Amino acid sequence: MSGTMGMLRIDVEIESHTRPGDRCLLQRVIVDTGAELSWAPASVLESLGITRVKKIRFQQADGSVLERWVGFAILHAAGTNTTDEIVFGDPSDLVLLGARTLEGMNLKVDLVGKRLVAGGPMMAVVLQRQCGNYEVLSLQGTGERPTQDRRVRMSEGSLANVTAGGRRQLQLARTRSPGHAEDIGGAGKQHQSAAASLD
Repeated sequence: MSGTMGMLRIDVEIESHTRPGDRCLLQRVIVDTGAELSWAPASVLESLGITRVKKIRFQQADGSVLERWVGFAILHAAGTNTTDEIVFGDPSDLVLLGARTLEGMNLKVDLVGKRLVAGGPMMAVVLQRQCGNYEVLSLQGTGERPTQDRRVRMSEGSLANVTAGGRRQLQLARTRSPGHAEDIGGAGKQHQSAAASLD
């Protein structure tokens, strides 16, 4: 593996759902936004009573594939916490705080300050159901209310991406039945597709 000099490191506490309050501190854990999941020594996870749930295959930078067990844990870092999958690492594996854990903690990397900082309000949506359809009324966390030509009405089963100001993106998904997304304003164009992007 490549060297880790200059990488952001942070102290992380791991806790089991079955033994609340019993934590193990891991010091100088590498923050790796290129890794999907967080990795910890298997011996640490086992000592906390965290159980193996499933095996996952991982592809390394050199193209080789390895397989590791994964379980569920509570991870604490930078004054916040989240529940996430965590990899049972071998002695030769790096100890990592992965991208999905950071997202669950609502943290982002401050490259200049070399630290983790709060990510700010999370994106959410207020939905009003009307006759089996859903209508986007507002984009929570953006301080904006869509104009009439940005409102999206969709049937169950649709997936729509709504881009506000060309930057903020919102995803809505229903999986029970196939559906479509429809632009109901502006020029009145209809997008009979499983995914629609509205600028």
